[in-house]
Amino acid sequence: MLKTLDIRELRTGMAEVIKYSVIQDRDFFYFLQNNIASAYALDETILFRIIKTCCTIKAAITAQDEHESGLRAILNFGHTLGHAIETLTGYSRFRHGEAVAIGMAAAARLSAAWGYCTQDACNNLITLLEAAGLPVQLPSMERDSYLAAIQKDKKRERGALRMVLMKNIGEVFVEEITVEKLASAFKNYI
Repeated sequence: MLKTLDIRELRTGMAEVIKYSVIQDRDFFYFLQNNIASAYALDETILFRIIKTCCTIKAAITAQDEHESGLRAILNFGHTLGHAIETLTGYSRFRHGEAVAIGMAAAARLSAAWGYCTQDACNNLITLLEAAGLPVQLPSMERDSYLAAIQKDKKRERGALRMVLMKNIGEVFVEEITVEKLASAFKNYI
């Protein structure tokens, strides 16, 4: 099936693969750094490891939290801004994985700016996303448009936004962020 996909579709899927490495498996992240080209060349050994690792991570997370009341929320890394990008561009400019890649890069930048992770961890993620041929910059739109789209997202709780942020490669956490804090971040960091 993967052999039937064009390179853009493969890259879109790779965004979700990279997400799994960032949320829970540092060794897998480094494996991806060294094997992106082989994955895109459809090396079956590399693809088998990628598919097996991603399925194992997702199965373990969903088994521990079937109703997304805690741990499972980490699967949304990159999705808060990713969904806003999809909405604001009418689901036509970016494919889902591309929007998620931009969202992951933004979440990493916020994490570094707010002191949750090092700048090196942020840069490592962005470098891998770029090596995978994925976009990492937010499309140029008004900050208020982004904020309005984010506030409509399902991950809001008690007026705060639930964002998945990085502590390090292989470790993320869910943080409740006020709209005001995010608005300030748009101005200063994103």
